[in-house]
Amino acid sequence: MGNSLSVFRPKLSDLTIANGIRSAIAFAVPLLIGQQIGHLEWSILPALAGFFITLIPGSVSGSYQDKFWAMAIATLGSASVIAIGILSNQISWLVVLLTFIVIFITTFAGVCGNGATASGAVIGIFWLISTHLSSNLELAIQQFCLILLAGAWGTIFSLSGWVFYPYRPVQKSLANSYRVLTKFLETVLEEEINDEDKLWDTITSQAQYKAGIAIGETRQLWHNVWLSQKGFQQKAKRLLLLIQKATEMYRESITISEVIIEQGKNPLFDKIRPDLTQALQSLIQAMKTLDDVLESRDLDERREIAKEIVVTLDTVKQQMQELEKNCRKLAEEKIDRYLPTLFDGLRNLAKQIDFTINLLLDRQSQKQVSLSSVPFSSPTPSVWETLVRNWTFKSVTFSHALRIATVASFAMLIAVSFSWHRGYWIALTVLFVLKPDYGGTMERVIQRISGTIVGATLAAGLVLSIHDLRILLGIVIILSLLAGAVRLVNYALFILLLTFMVIVVLNLTKPGNWYLAEIRIFHTLLGGILVAISYYIWPIWQRRYLPKRMGMLLEASLTYFQAIAGAYQGQEQSWKTRNILRHEAELASANAMAATQRMSQEPQRFQGDLAGMIELLINANSLISTVTSLSHHLQRFQLASSLPGFDRFKQQITDTLQNLQDFYYQGTTLSPLPNFNQNLDVAEDYLETLPKSEVQELTFIVTQLNRLADEVVGMYRAIDISE
Repeated sequence: MGNSLSVFRPKLSDLTIANGIRSAIAFAVPLLIGQQIGHLEWSILPALAGFFITLIPGSVSGSYQDKFWAMAIATLGSASVIAIGILSNQISWLVVLLTFIVIFITTFAGVCGNGATASGAVIGIFWLISTHLSSNLELAIQQFCLILLAGAWGTIFSLSGWVFYPYRPVQKSLANSYRVLTKFLETVLEEEINDEDKLWDTITSQAQYKAGIAIGETRQLWHNVWLSQKGFQQKAKRLLLLIQKATEMYRESITISEVIIEQGKNPLFDKIRPDLTQALQSLIQAMKTLDDVLESRDLDERREIAKEIVVTLDTVKQQMQELEKNCRKLAEEKIDRYLPTLFDGLRNLAKQIDFTINLLLDRQSQKQVSLSSVPFSSPTPSVWETLVRNWTFKSVTFSHALRIATVASFAMLIAVSFSWHRGYWIALTVLFVLKPDYGGTMERVIQRISGTIVGATLAAGLVLSIHDLRILLGIVIILSLLAGAVRLVNYALFILLLTFMVIVVLNLTKPGNWYLAEIRIFHTLLGGILVAISYYIWPIWQRRYLPKRMGMLLEASLTYFQAIAGAYQGQEQSWKTRNILRHEAELASANAMAATQRMSQEPQRFQGDLAGMIELLINANSLISTVTSLSHHLQRFQLASSLPGFDRFKQQITDTLQNLQDFYYQGTTLSPLPNFNQNLDVAEDYLETLPKSEVQELTFIVTQLNRLADEVVGMYRAIDISE
């Protein structure tokens, strides 16, 4: 019983009560107005519009401007499809055809971002609802106007902070960056500190990617908000500087991780592992409070938290002294050459945390910072370019949009053919359950059906026992609040509350309609069955798309490596360019990782060579991290142009990665592996001839080059074995 109920258990710490309150108010106002004027039936659809449209800001991770456009499109689109649906729902074949068109367009538009996805989902809901309403021109005009008003009310109410707090989304995004960055370090401590394979584990790579993406999104969001504001405000400067410090903390975290992963197999590393673990735990403890200080509006509370951080950082200093003391005993050991990099990373991370805390405490201080100090991501393609690029069966989104539109249209055909009461609920189930991936689809089927059964059963009992309109109104408003609060936390619980809410709402004008619960359950079950069958009739198995993802990962990794290696040879490369290339490589890695994870959830007979793909992905992630580590140390070590064997080694890596890329893109055969050791041995021999001061600097480069060679060999063998 405990396992069966776990699907409904939310994480209380993740509940978004503010979202719930906002949605409940947007939902309640139209209902209460309708009750007061004696036309409650007029207000039901506008109330639902206010509810669903005010859920959009929680799904859009952008500026207020991005949220506004998503809500505006949802408002206008929902009002329009309601009117069109009311006027056309008497012609069965037209209803089916328009269902296909509307669902395809709203789903395919998702390639343009989460704002388009969120607004498209709301438009799809109201199109399906419109197919059940009476065909009446007056009703069409009435509901068009009322939904416009409700959507406008919800938008104005939700985004009222835009005028007074334009940078609040940036602040929330930065707080999330701190949390994700802390999680990255925690993952390194949990997964890598005792690992001896000298490769980034998949979970560590995912954590690193999420941290990089979170900080990158915060930078881009700051830039978007800054463009919409006049002048370089003091708060904007402070946030920009905080983003810069978060970026530096991210870099130092990667440096620390690289040394830990590289030296994990070294027996001498065991001698410093306990002290290093304590120092990392203290740094993580300090980082965990940064988001609290940032989001707190109480100066006394911020100071109290800051005192704890200062104590923690003092502890870190003491632990560092103890760590260095123990390491001096290893002065003549081989591990000594890697310790300066590790110590610098730990010290710099502590300094960035300390600087961040001081800046968060003194919000009135004047800090000088230029716009060029934080690089931004590469320009995004236009909406039209994005749509054209994905208008192909090779695009997962295009194939998924075509499939979901077809299945939803078939569901609507069944409903109109049998003239089922509220038969559009079948298509509604298809719309929100059928996903591009098998694992996500089956999970949603279970969550949707279980949530609907429980919610409908509770609603039936309620409407049978309570008929007082005021009590029902109060209950339904509370349900809307709870549903809005859990939507992003637990889908099954959201569906339970939403089903409960919808059935009670439909009983406001016609009390005692308990049978709607029975109809809702039947239509949801039928929709779930259609989805399960459709996935096997029209599958989107990841083995069809994963090779392309792997090819894109290899291409981005090669471009990133060539840029950093070229910079070491003296070629001019701006930090902004290197940052963009790193972002693109990490994005390609995340896409390949997500596709691999989706493949692992598919039936085994459809998976293809999953083990080989995972091995390739692990080595590719490690390669990107190694190149990133080289990039971060570029200013410190720029002697590679005089390192014998470096030019030839760079060419060998380039040729091999190009060969692996061609294997996935064009199906060419693999060429024999070059002898990387030959050039690496030349570099190692050269180190023996240098003074100790220069050896320490070049040792880092040679160590990373050895890692690169191992990672490329691992990628090659993963493909070679799968053949």
